[in-house]
Amino acid sequence: GETGWLLAGGLGAALVVAVLDLWVPVTATGTPSTMLTVSGMLEHKADKKVGYAVLAGGMGLVMVMAAVGLEVLFPYKEDLAQYGGVFTQEYPANILLQPSWPPMLVGIAAGTAQAVVREVSGDGLGTATSFSIAVATLSCGMLSPGKGLQESRQNWWQPLFILWIVLGALTASALGPELEGAEFDGRGLEKGFEAWKMALGGFLCIGGARIAGGCTCGHGVSGTSELSLESFVGAGAIFGAAIATRCLIEFV
Repeated sequence: GETGWLLAGGLGAALVVAVLDLWVPVTATGTPSTMLTVSGMLEHKADKKVGYAVLAGGMGLVMVMAAVGLEVLFPYKEDLAQYGGVFTQEYPANILLQPSWPPMLVGIAAGTAQAVVREVSGDGLGTATSFSIAVATLSCGMLSPGKGLQESRQNWWQPLFILWIVLGALTASALGPELEGAEFDGRGLEKGFEAWKMALGGFLCIGGARIAGGCTCGHGVSGTSELSLESFVGAGAIFGAAIATRCLIEFV
């Protein structure tokens, strides 16, 4: 259904970006230099080595405090209750049977996954590159060269990672309650948005991720945890635009 349109929009964006790259490179490439990390910048400015553990630990503590503060001010269960249906009912004690899991728990799981993926694949957590891998594989390397499944075993980890995400989502869906009765902008949550909105959203999301060299996972989780300045800028732009878009939809 609508999910297919979302994937089609994302694949279309990856195709357009790959074609543009043949004439005018638009995809962010390369590995950021040490200067483009928070610790590297401080070392350059202060001429003094700053340990990653100190900086990452301090930033992590601030983020944990912010997350706890937001949960106190805006409890996630109360926030979800606005959608009605199952979200207004009492949550069962078994977390696997709940309609939504605590955001902090999900964040801990995502952070743990980042560490595992980095150790196993040598790459950061991410999903948007899979669309470029699909384009490269289907075009036999003529587009997005170097990313095809037939070109390197290194390119297999992200599609397999996404497969496990899908299997995990299906498992959670099978264990959890139906979303019947829950609505967003007058449509059932299980139905998503209209086809054209899903396709446009997928196109903009993946197109932007390819141009920026990362998505909410690549920049928002992996990059920021590694103190990349580019990722702090990228993640800020992603979430800032998302908030602005939601406000525009709400008030216009």
